[in-house]
Amino acid sequence: MFQTLLRTTVTIILLSMSIAFAQPKNIFAVSDIYGIRPDGTAQEIKSGDFGEFRKKNVHWDAASKTIRMYGARNEEVAVQVVIPQTAAAVRATASAFNGKGNISAERSTFSIVAWVNQQKLGYCPDLIIPLDGSYKEVSSFSIPLNIAQLPAPNNSVGVLLYELWIPANATAGDYRGEITIYDGQKTLETLKVQLTVFDFELPRQPSLSFELLSYGVPSKYFIRNDVINPKPGLGHPARKLSARAKAIDHQVFKMALDNRCFVNPLPYSSQRGWGNYALPVKGVGKNAQISSYAEWEDLFGPLLDGKLNKFGVAPAHLLLPFNINYPYLSESDVALHFDFTPFKTSPPRRASTEPALAEFEATYTTIAKQYVRWFKEKGWTDTIFEVFFNQKPNPDRNRTPWKLDEPVNGRDYAGIRYLFAVSDKAFESAKGANIRVRNRLDVGHFNCDRLETPSGNSTRCYKRKGYNRDNADRYLKPSIQHWVIGTTHVEATTGILDEYRSRDAKLLNYGSSGTTTAIGGHYGFFAGEGFRAFRLGIDGRVIFKLGLGNTNPNKLLPGPYKGGALYSGRELGFDGALASHRLKLWRRGVNDYDYLLKASKVQREKTKKIAGKMVKPGPATNPKYREQSNSKGFWITNNVEDMLRARLLLAELITGKAYGAGSLEGFSEFYTPCGTADQIVGYD
Repeated sequence: MFQTLLRTTVTIILLSMSIAFAQPKNIFAVSDIYGIRPDGTAQEIKSGDFGEFRKKNVHWDAASKTIRMYGARNEEVAVQVVIPQTAAAVRATASAFNGKGNISAERSTFSIVAWVNQQKLGYCPDLIIPLDGSYKEVSSFSIPLNIAQLPAPNNSVGVLLYELWIPANATAGDYRGEITIYDGQKTLETLKVQLTVFDFELPRQPSLSFELLSYGVPSKYFIRNDVINPKPGLGHPARKLSARAKAIDHQVFKMALDNRCFVNPLPYSSQRGWGNYALPVKGVGKNAQISSYAEWEDLFGPLLDGKLNKFGVAPAHLLLPFNINYPYLSESDVALHFDFTPFKTSPPRRASTEPALAEFEATYTTIAKQYVRWFKEKGWTDTIFEVFFNQKPNPDRNRTPWKLDEPVNGRDYAGIRYLFAVSDKAFESAKGANIRVRNRLDVGHFNCDRLETPSGNSTRCYKRKGYNRDNADRYLKPSIQHWVIGTTHVEATTGILDEYRSRDAKLLNYGSSGTTTAIGGHYGFFAGEGFRAFRLGIDGRVIFKLGLGNTNPNKLLPGPYKGGALYSGRELGFDGALASHRLKLWRRGVNDYDYLLKASKVQREKTKKIAGKMVKPGPATNPKYREQSNSKGFWITNNVEDMLRARLLLAELITGKAYGAGSLEGFSEFYTPCGTADQIVGYD
């Protein structure tokens, strides 16, 4: 009897299990921050299992099949929709949103979150493919994913990124709409969407300057040697870039700006100084003359006019081609470069004091004035133009005796002071023309003798250079406005950053794009950039580098410098870039920063407490600095759900209205650690 009952019970259990596994699993929504692996596990959750989050999380209520979204006017917000079943042709549509006003369905977009094969890290959810037909006319996708030339991860779930751009003129309040997910013509699910629009607007130009540094324009990854100045040197005519190259560049510029970041291309050959993307010059000294403006304007004019993006803004910064070999003697033959080596140990303190340098200075000044006049005529006043001396001593590439990029000793600092003194004098006319020109310095070893420990005590960089010993501030403070500082040093010197602030100064942090480490871990590392910047007290982030990482599974990111902030469509037969998951999260971080600034103007101390919950000081993220210098670092919360709660709390401070934010849970053992050593090999 017992055995019969047992057999019957086991049969019922097995039958129930087989029925449960045979039934399609329910579609659900989660934060856009989660990195979802091909098997449906989350990189940010220790167990990997979404568990109860499938039923309820900050963005989702399964009982009512409702997605909750929140945002300010002029903000694009996003969630991920997880589809845990096989399908042949997944696509989605959105309705209009109705509330006190109306938000058109055209403000909604859908994309695939696809996986890239990051070798040791496995398949990482970092490639975003729009479902609007712009890429190979892709308007649907299968589960498992099967797109030619993309990695085939044999995924058991599909992931949709749903984005909604709230109009700048939207009336604050609650809106309701819905999205419908199809497999071909069959409806898989219709989900309600409840949108809350906060009663404030994000600025057209973000307050946080988020730069994707590019060594040259993006089209160089597709078309070699397609440059404005094909022949280095004075007197050679310029040419317009090919239509194909320009289309690629404009597509990438637009993608970055549409996501609240911007591409900043270095317009000259890094170590030689050839002005590849510069106004052509003929003559030297006071007789120097720009010979044509049309070619440069054809490429950069629409960018500076704000015509290349949906927000209608110009980039926050743009690097100028001025350097030690432009506009004077910009030659391919190093023997023809101007020789600065006689001044290795004794560069002039000021311009116009050394006869041997007179022609170099006169050419620089004459051409600088012509740039300023032209920029004023065009009305390009929204962008800050940067002068950046980037050469390192290399007799095969240049004739500088000073390390101008990431300088480390007094001789370098003195050389930089002289060069910026020349530049300051050359661009004096910019002030009266309402054209902003700022001096930029990338510095890795910043205040090596003034680092702090996590407890606030003094410590030193274990690989310290001569910054303090050689009185760098005496040379650099009067010269530099844009300080671009390496991660380990900016995090360990937050207590002294106020010494570098002025009306024109910006403090920016540079680090890697994260492709070789962080995309296999916690994506809060990218989403938290706004909270981190506010907590550190910096004004911007420089990502090294734009790059255009390969998507081909056999060619993807074979080394630490091969990746980038975006992905190339080259192996996919697509002329242009595809967005990364990181780019979407950087957008979120840039917007968070504006929430923080607005909230701090209303309730500064409460805002600081929120930021303190989201980003905490601790040991350096770089293990060598943690172990050998005991220096301080800053860690972004690993609690993904808190990312929205914090925004709601900030919105409550800004508007004085309640949005059901609740309280922050804080760092949690439920989640994986959020952080990675972020360094650029070479400066450190």
